[in-house]
Amino acid sequence: MNQEEEKERIFLELQAEIQAGLEAYERGECIPLEEVREHLLGSDSKALFDKLQEEVDRCVADMEKGNYFTKEELMKRYGLE
Repeated sequence: MNQEEEKERIFLELQAEIQAGLEAYERGECIPLEEVREHLLGSDSKALFDKLQEEVDRCVADMEKGNYFTKEELMKRYGLE
């Protein structure tokens, strides 16, 4: 399957999912956002989000204190070397 055919296949799948979602909405069968997030990100998505938020808060606090890191330090810190 070439790249264009793959794009078309993905588009048609997404289109079918959107259509099914609209039909479910019209029938009053809406799925709570929390369930959608859990389905897409896994059951530990809240814990992952909370961990990310803590990291962001820590970085902002560091910046407010005048503590900055070089690109190399951050790459090492996050294992991106």
